[in-house]
Amino acid sequence: MTDYEPNIGIFFIAGDNIYQKSEKADSVKADQLGFKDVQYSHYEYWDIVRFFAPEYQKHDFDYYPRGRVIYNALDNTFFIWLDKCLDDHKHRDLICKSFNLSETNVIFGNDEHYSCAKCNKDYVDIGGI
Repeated sequence: MTDYEPNIGIFFIAGDNIYQKSEKADSVKADQLGFKDVQYSHYEYWDIVRFFAPEYQKHDFDYYPRGRVIYNALDNTFFIWLDKCLDDHKHRDLICKSFNLSETNVIFGNDEHYSCAKCNKDYVDIGGI
């Protein structure tokens, strides 16, 4: 076993911090299409983040930029779905380092599902409930 063990999971980026809940990709069973994903929800994980980082308690989970890392075991490719405001070299590098990924087998993509308050023109902040 090496020190380099890629992870899959979910993440938030708030300020200069990345908060992630992840598992080693090798420890997760692939589905029938070869994809490995975690069963974590951003909604549920945000309560943990707010508990340990109370400065984020005033906003709900979808206020901050977020994303998900999944793995395709059939072609050895990681997919990182992320908010479009995170789709730059600085944030790509931060996410890859945090999940122990090499950018050589990573595909980045944007999805409306991962859209923070800044990027979603229709966002309504109901506050941290």
